[in-house]
Amino acid sequence: MIHRTIRLAALVGALALAACQSVPLGDPGRSAELKKFVANPNAGQIYVCRDDRFFGAAISPTVELNGKPVARLGRSNYFFAELPPGDHTVVMKTLEHDSKLPFKIAAGQQIYFQTWISFGIIAGRAIIDTYSTEDGKKCVTASDLAGPLEPAAK
Repeated sequence: MIHRTIRLAALVGALALAACQSVPLGDPGRSAELKKFVANPNAGQIYVCRDDRFFGAAISPTVELNGKPVARLGRSNYFFAELPPGDHTVVMKTLEHDSKLPFKIAAGQQIYFQTWISFGIIAGRAIIDTYSTEDGKKCVTASDLAGPLEPAAK
């Protein structure tokens, strides 16, 4: 019975690792520039960062910005955008749940968001919240830039 349990646990672990989704990555040169955290005096900048927590590794939530899908985030990925000053909304979408966070940004301002996967009924839920500047920069520095979403096949 113990051997059967061990084999089942190993199988579940292998399936979990195999299910880890990879997401398209952005240009490493662009990522290095973004990690200098130079503010744009004419626009606001946001960084949405997902750290390397193992829980929910198989889930790559979609980032929506002002109603438009812009990226998918795997573990240790971040998304960057420049926005005009004003009101905006960032959403993390999974199969089961949308986590919305409205925010206001000013020209020259940088805002850092963190996202992580929480327990869900069918699948994990992506949660989004703000990060302190210090913690946001640490997460971004340790992460890779997420690439743009692939266009839908016709």
